[in-house]
Amino acid sequence: MKSTPFDPERDPSFRCFGPTSLVAGGAAQPAGGHRERSLLAALLLHPGDHQPVNRLSDALWPNGKPRDPGHALRTLVMRLRRRIAPIDLETTASGYRIVADVEQVDVHRFVRFVNEGRDLVSDGELELGSGSYSMALALSSSGEPWEDLTTSRVGQAAAARMTELRRRTEEDQAELMIRMAKPAVAYLNQLTTEEPLRERRWCLLMIALYQSGRQSEALRAYTEARSILQREIGVDPGPELRETERRVLAQEPMIIS
Repeated sequence: MKSTPFDPERDPSFRCFGPTSLVAGGAAQPAGGHRERSLLAALLLHPGDHQPVNRLSDALWPNGKPRDPGHALRTLVMRLRRRIAPIDLETTASGYRIVADVEQVDVHRFVRFVNEGRDLVSDGELELGSGSYSMALALSSSGEPWEDLTTSRVGQAAAARMTELRRRTEEDQAELMIRMAKPAVAYLNQLTTEEPLRERRWCLLMIALYQSGRQSEALRAYTEARSILQREIGVDPGPELRETERRVLAQEPMIIS
């Protein structure tokens, strides 16, 4: 493990949003072909921990292992070692271990920034919390999480958790913008376009429009959301979205606290 604090400007790190790569000297370096990238991603799910051969094999060959998975894995490890130097990839008694910690992996730093942001918001430090969310979302901007692991069940589960956390963080950031009276309409238009079935985004967009004095646009946003939900998945808006429409129609104050 590293004995000094991780410095992203100085120390090598790993990018697991998008294709798995080593970042050194400010530049991302490809970790090889898909198999090498998948192996690196599997090791980085739990950096610094021993990973047995059978677990790595399940992640690399979910639809059928080679006749000698141990030999195939050794070959991949040899190739990967050349790609990620100076980071060590150690051979353990029954598997492998990458000598890195969570701070060197963008996905794990993303989670830390989100958690710090939530704690700050809970303490009433909205600006600082928003800053932590911004740092988290910047880390996630290079692609989908655990992209090279999505053929395995463990990788699919890890990717789904991170994708949902990123979506919630985007929405939490938008909510903070509204609470701090910052312009949020453009950001929320982007969010609803990207994920039109997430009703919280439409609620926040309606509130942002309404608080900007654009009541008719807020009601049009509700109509659009209802149309999309009915057309795409055959459901009506849920209670939160319906209540937001009612309050806009009644011209009630809406304060997010």
